[in-house]
Amino acid sequence: WPMGLLAIGFPFTWLAMAVATFFGWLLQKRLGIILFMLWLLGLPMMANVVGLGSQRAWQQQKTPATLRIMQWNCMELAGNLKDDSSAEVRQQIAQFITRLNPDIIILQDFQEIQNPWQLSNTSFLRDTMHYNHVVLAPFFEVDRSWGHITEGSAIFSRLPFLATGNLPFGGRPYSEKILWADVQWQQKPIRIISSHFLSMNLNTPKGSPSIIDYHQ
Repeated sequence: WPMGLLAIGFPFTWLAMAVATFFGWLLQKRLGIILFMLWLLGLPMMANVVGLGSQRAWQQQKTPATLRIMQWNCMELAGNLKDDSSAEVRQQIAQFITRLNPDIIILQDFQEIQNPWQLSNTSFLRDTMHYNHVVLAPFFEVDRSWGHITEGSAIFSRLPFLATGNLPFGGRPYSEKILWADVQWQQKPIRIISSHFLSMNLNTPKGSPSIIDYHQ
């Protein structure tokens, strides 16, 4: 968590460095130049923090050389109840994916619940949307009286996998995993990674929430 706090505080440190550079220049030009050079080193990071830089217009059509990857924290993937309202939501999701036409979908907070009144999220993406190659990395799996719950990261692909694996963050009973899968594209292997970063949980009394209590 110390590195996490430093990362959160970086923009303020960078702005403070700008002020120090100004006064350093007034006190001694050489000091101001040194501070200015150090300040410039943080400019690429700040460009990412505030989203500076040019943006290309969205192109729905893909060229043959384009590998399109869709990144989605799906928050358990809504619309999986067997009723009319969920059917409408599921249709909207299908239309959204069809319009974007990704080759690979990487998901976080992906949830699969097995019971008589809920649809399978895995089956929806694999069988209905035809992302036939699937790898899951559940960080949480439990049986309840109303069904079996699996939750974690997932990769759904239209390209076959060369290899797959995952790496747990560790340090907690229920820890997120870094999920990866290798695919072949343009005669080269490409590694696709899906990860839900581990929260510092600074707002919880013990620093680690109880997932069991949450699902109960």
